[in-house]
Amino acid sequence: MSSATALSATAQANPLTAYLSSVSSSSRQGYLRGAVPAFIEALTAGQSRALDAIDWNQLTVDDVLTALLRLQDANKSERYLNQVISLVRGVAKNAWLLGNMDGDVYARIKAIPFKKIQRLPAGREITHDELTAMRATQAQLPHNATLIRDKLIFNLLYLLGLRRFEVARLTLASIHQQRRIIRFVGKGNKEAELPYSDEIEQNLQQWLAIRGQKPGPLLCRIRKGGQLDTSKALSDVAIRDILKRTALLAGIDPSSLAPHDMRRSRITHLLDEGHKLRDVQALARHANANTTAKYDRSDREENLRRLMQQN
Repeated sequence: MSSATALSATAQANPLTAYLSSVSSSSRQGYLRGAVPAFIEALTAGQSRALDAIDWNQLTVDDVLTALLRLQDANKSERYLNQVISLVRGVAKNAWLLGNMDGDVYARIKAIPFKKIQRLPAGREITHDELTAMRATQAQLPHNATLIRDKLIFNLLYLLGLRRFEVARLTLASIHQQRRIIRFVGKGNKEAELPYSDEIEQNLQQWLAIRGQKPGPLLCRIRKGGQLDTSKALSDVAIRDILKRTALLAGIDPSSLAPHDMRRSRITHLLDEGHKLRDVQALARHANANTTAKYDRSDREENLRRLMQQN
């Protein structure tokens, strides 16, 4: 039996409890808790799922690797294995901080690498025909404040490839019209700036002529009757609903697309048009060019189809 296996947990402070209680996010805490029973079951070779079946202070790297191999043999996904690794790393750190685990043992557990997850980009491509249909729908709508704002949102999502939460958090101070850039805080709380096109410049001029220069959210709510409330920003859910409403009016199933598909499609279209990978990576703000390259279809699909037709 493993060195960590025991009839009951030690009377000392429990590093599992200490770690989980230190996690402030309830969703993250739930995510980690979900890995506990399966890890215990794997470590005890199916004998128990009870929390007191092992002594977390006595974990070794061999214990963890054994449990991971058993979970892998049980066809657990890479994502699930990473969930377990994240849990065990955190527990080991707390055992070390409590003085119950040797520093070398903790260092070896901490060094267990996460499993690499190879996935194609999620979502779907919005075709050029669908984009044209949505633009044509906007052209037929009443030319009012709502339409002008929503056209700006459409182009921020597609032309600049912004994520919907990035769009929702833009403020008037985000726009630097003299330099023609938009500065914002993106994924991972990283500050970024992007130059914008003539089309977005025109969208901004039209919208700011209505919105005015009062500090606050760039994209604000519009009350019934057309009155703007510049103190309240649109939520990212509202931005999603605006896009889905445009899709519905264009005859596109709104359940088939999401705001992030605009970003995905922009990256794919630019690569299809032959733009350099490093330039598209800069627009997408991907840390790794391999992430951007996943969107590069080139002629891969057509070449595969021709290959499958050969006898």
